[in-house]
Amino acid sequence: TPTGKALKYTKTGLGSSACLVTSLLSSVALHLDPSVAPEELFELSQAAHSAAQGKVGSGFDVSTAVFGSHVFRRGGRQEPFEVPKKWRVLLGDVKGGSSSSGMSRKVLAVK
Repeated sequence: TPTGKALKYTKTGLGSSACLVTSLLSSVALHLDPSVAPEELFELSQAAHSAAQGKVGSGFDVSTAVFGSHVFRRGGRQEPFEVPKKWRVLLGDVKGGSSSSGMSRKVLAVK
């Protein structure tokens, strides 16, 4: 910052770091080479995000930032799920966010 003081912010915990890295790197890459493919943008963004978070994470947030929403299926054939129109989807902000990389490390330590 111009004053040299750190900015205070509320971490959202909704892939905001992946979105920031992807947006920044994609804008620079597309400025330098407008023909760069989305797959290249993903590889570049995932490498930078992985390095920043200590090589922990699935990459789903970066992939979603580059390609859009995903449907994840584990095992056999499954039909897409649609949320009924009368349902409401709510998100909550806990006013502090969480450290995805820190939580991932704790889960890996249990294994």
